[in-house]
Amino acid sequence: SIYVVELCVINFASVIVQIAILDIVFYPLFARLRRGFGGRGGPAAGVTVLIVVLSVILPAVSVGFLVTKQAIDLYQAIGVKAADMGLDGLLQIRDIGAAEAWLGAHAPWLDTQTLNLKGIAMSFLAKVSDYGVRIGTSIASNVLTSIGTFAVVLFSLFFFLLDGGRFAR
Repeated sequence: SIYVVELCVINFASVIVQIAILDIVFYPLFARLRRGFGGRGGPAAGVTVLIVVLSVILPAVSVGFLVTKQAIDLYQAIGVKAADMGLDGLLQIRDIGAAEAWLGAHAPWLDTQTLNLKGIAMSFLAKVSDYGVRIGTSIASNVLTSIGTFAVVLFSLFFFLLDGGRFAR
């Protein structure tokens, strides 16, 4: 149970450090906005959090678009190679018998029945597919975790800005 508490404290400490950094960076803006709102901290904290959201979300979305464009370009390049039959042998094994005959003629010491080329090819494709699925789920999990953490940081930042002076006293 101590281990579970330690994990919670470590994760919470990370969020607190993020909030503290954002609070230190954006507090001068908050103070200026609070003076502009006639001393009211709530609207000033809300506008400050909105500015934090825009300063984090806009660059993140831009990077996301760039990464997506690069992934699409890679997919299209692989599709062109496959259409040119450059990757046909790797992506689709159509004639195992011909491959076994070629190996029998050029490498007679290999026992093609024991080698099981079709099984090797299918195992390779299954491993590549499994790897892609694991990477995709890992990326999705990390993105959702980051969004949840960012939401907690923003919620807490609002109250740190609003009541930070009272905490310091």
